[in-house]
Amino acid sequence: MKTNKKLLLSALLLAGVLSLNAGQGAFAASTASQTVTGTLGQMKTVIANGGNIGSSINPDDGTLTTAFSPAFRLTTNSNAATPVRLTATCNTTTVAQNAFSGDGATGTTFLTLTNNTVLPIIAAVTDAQSASPTPATNADVISYAITKPADVPSQLVYTWDNTNKYYNASLTHKGNTDTSLTVPSALPKPNTYSFDDDAGSYQATVTLSFV
Repeated sequence: MKTNKKLLLSALLLAGVLSLNAGQGAFAASTASQTVTGTLGQMKTVIANGGNIGSSINPDDGTLTTAFSPAFRLTTNSNAATPVRLTATCNTTTVAQNAFSGDGATGTTFLTLTNNTVLPIIAAVTDAQSASPTPATNADVISYAITKPADVPSQLVYTWDNTNKYYNASLTHKGNTDTSLTVPSALPKPNTYSFDDDAGSYQATVTLSFV
């Protein structure tokens, strides 16, 4: 019986010691910390940045008297490769159409302008963008050759999407990147200017956007 009492007393003493040690461990920490983290995504903006967007068309031969040069500024807070797209549209009597045509190269890619006073039908745009335009069929549509938008070394590289007829680009620069499209002062694409074209304002909208 004495032996059992001694064992019980020893067990109680051991439990007390363990409990005391555990209590001392809980009260031993004098500081605690946690790190809070906020994740910032990529900021992206594009704005119009000057350039000439107004000209006149010589009534004698359809020459664009001054070059178009719509310009843009891209801004990001990262140099990670970011997709960008340069597109153009022109108005018709129904649905706006792609104003780019050709193969993406300088001189063989065209920007189509449509009469915003006397809107053409879609078929007129299609004819003007074809390999063999017919003046009577593309009334109120005039096409002009463009200069391929220039790459900005180590910042912006353009590639032509031949299926969709627009320029894709990859932006790899943190901060501001300036770019533009040039439509030289020159004669129109053959057989897209004639007496079938009504007087008025001929327009196309050029858009640069992040994808």
